[in-house]
Amino acid sequence: MPNGDRLAYLADVVELQRAELTRLLQENRRLNERVDKMVKLQEREQVLRQQMHATLQHFSAGRPPPSLTRSHTPIEDNTEATEQKYLALKQTVAHLVTHIQRLNPQARPK
Repeated sequence: MPNGDRLAYLADVVELQRAELTRLLQENRRLNERVDKMVKLQEREQVLRQQMHATLQHFSAGRPPPSLTRSHTPIEDNTEATEQKYLALKQTVAHLVTHIQRLNPQARPK
């Protein structure tokens, strides 16, 4: 084999090796991403199993699980606080109206 053909052949081999190495690295990246996703799914499943186990223990003990007895979402907590403030304000206004009516009997609604 002449020298020129040999160099062309080696250049082709090197190019093929580079292409294969690039393909293998991409495949390795893709597989690593898939493994990461699977590990995350497994961790999530484990947490859900632990929560389910805790819930079943509460039910078997004859009491509801904490997650069903009290809501911890900010919106629900805010709504509950607002409702409590409204009820307190409503009672205060009712007492104030009663007090004003006692002081001024002519101020009663007709």
